[in-house]
Amino acid sequence: MIRLRSLKRNLGFIFIGVLLLETTAFGAIIRVKPDGNDANSGGSWPLAKKTVSAAIAAANQNDEIWVAAGVYRPTTTTTNRNASFRDSSRA
Repeated sequence: MIRLRSLKRNLGFIFIGVLLLETTAFGAIIRVKPDGNDANSGGSWPLAKKTVSAAIAAANQNDEIWVAAGVYRPTTTTTNRNASFRDSSRA
């Protein structure tokens, strides 16, 4: 009986350890859609950000940015052909 309790307890610790490893190995998903709001978290489609630049600025290592169909520009100046999306703080 003592071995069974010990085995159950150890399996419980192993399960919790694997669960913690799984949740830390993957980052968050930040969503972007044309009618979003950059003040939102991007944590769900109803709370999506409006610009890819805002999503890049909010992202951490291992995060994913999901972008809904639409037209996204890195700048409001439409004539700047050299503009690009980039996060200069993580170059």
